[in-house]
Amino acid sequence: MRKIVSLLLLAVLLMALVPAALADSIYNYSLYEVASQAPNGYCYLYDQPSSTYGKNLGRHNNGEYVGVIYYTDDWYYVYCSDGNYGYIHDYALKPVSRLGSDWYIVNSTKPNGYCYLYSEPSSSNGRNLGRYNNGELIEIIDWDASKNYAYVRCDRTGDYGYIRKTCLEYWGY
Repeated sequence: MRKIVSLLLLAVLLMALVPAALADSIYNYSLYEVASQAPNGYCYLYDQPSSTYGKNLGRHNNGEYVGVIYYTDDWYYVYCSDGNYGYIHDYALKPVSRLGSDWYIVNSTKPNGYCYLYSEPSSSNGRNLGRYNNGELIEIIDWDASKNYAYVRCDRTGDYGYIRKTCLEYWGY
């Protein structure tokens, strides 16, 4: 009996370590968006495929992206942009289709891991239209809109405007 329990513990440990060794980004997996129909617009991440027996690892709001590693019994095992792994029920996720466009992600290291969308290709002359955090998807409409800014559509909000090119990293899907 002790041998079986030891083997089970080893299997659980290996299952926890393997995904961490394979991933450094949600974009290495099939991309899904949180789209919960629950009245509050969010879902929870669990340490096992069960909301009854699983430990709650955190809340994820509609519009957030996760990378799906595999699917089992109505649950997706996912990697989240906050670095957590766990299970989200399939009713709360929808696949993201990205064909036909150039897509970038926000990847700003200066100063705080986010950038702004402006109404004009200038931070001093343009009106601030909103903040976009690292990892958010941006569709390129015109990369050459100006020397320093690309004209874009932000996937989360649907807003159009200008983002500094140095804050964007090619995702290319």
